[in-house]
Amino acid sequence: FFYELVPSEKIVGFVITVYFVSYSLAVLWTGHLTDSFGWLRPLLLGLLGSGVVFAALALAQHIIWAGVLAGILGLTQALASVPLTVRLTELFPGETAGSLGVLTVFRMAALASGAFLGGVLSQLKGLRLAFLFCSLIVFLGGVMLLFLIKRGSLQR
Repeated sequence: FFYELVPSEKIVGFVITVYFVSYSLAVLWTGHLTDSFGWLRPLLLGLLGSGVVFAALALAQHIIWAGVLAGILGLTQALASVPLTVRLTELFPGETAGSLGVLTVFRMAALASGAFLGGVLSQLKGLRLAFLFCSLIVFLGGVMLLFLIKRGSLQR
């Protein structure tokens, strides 16, 4: 839908760059936040926040809003990724390299399958539906995490 909002691919590239710069800067801050408050709060905030921001991106009517939301998405994604990595290394203390390898495999699989599904959905029904679908998946991940914690299946 970015192409519907602006005539220039350069502006679309700028919006995507805003996301990556925001994510890169937020990762530094999120590491300190995770050390201070533990892994659970930042992870939940990141997952639930990312779901909301993906939905807002699907509804963005102006390229400026898309850029602002991309910056916020970088922050929420950093809030989710750093605590997840920390928690994974805590769960398998003697196997840090192995657990990070597994995490990398799953991240790459998610990126590849997300790009594939997003491409298929956007071709069939448009980019807005693809972003809304992504929003639903990420938000449900946060809800599932809350459910696992309440059930006692996941330690804080």
